[in-house]
Amino acid sequence: LFAGKGEAYIGGQTEKIYRFHTVLGSIFVRQRNWGVNGRADGAIFQLSRAIRAHAKLTRRSEGEMAPIPIPHRDLAIAYQNTDRPRDAYSSYPNAADAALKTKNKNLARQTLSEARSLSGAANRRQKERYKRLEARL
Repeated sequence: LFAGKGEAYIGGQTEKIYRFHTVLGSIFVRQRNWGVNGRADGAIFQLSRAIRAHAKLTRRSEGEMAPIPIPHRDLAIAYQNTDRPRDAYSSYPNAADAALKTKNKNLARQTLSEARSLSGAANRRQKERYKRLEARL
């Protein structure tokens, strides 16, 4: 997988880059390998790069890409498991927003519920965003 991802980078194939990072990230989440210090062999690195590649694809397609709630949720879980509650609290609403855009209210509700336990780490703007998302349920 890493070799294929490298080839995708060499070829500038953003969609393949997104897919490789997503697959590797989900594997590392299942293994509970969250990653440390920006190392490529962990979920945080892979999922953050998947989200970045998806954003690039979305910009190129003028918003035509489907939202991706699962990588955002998994990234929040990884942050939560590495004592990064502020980063987790930021990622959970991203997951909820993407889930609502895909009409998956159950997933949105679940991710907001998971974020609720971290609300002490949130600033005022994050808490307001959380409330706006909750109102959409």
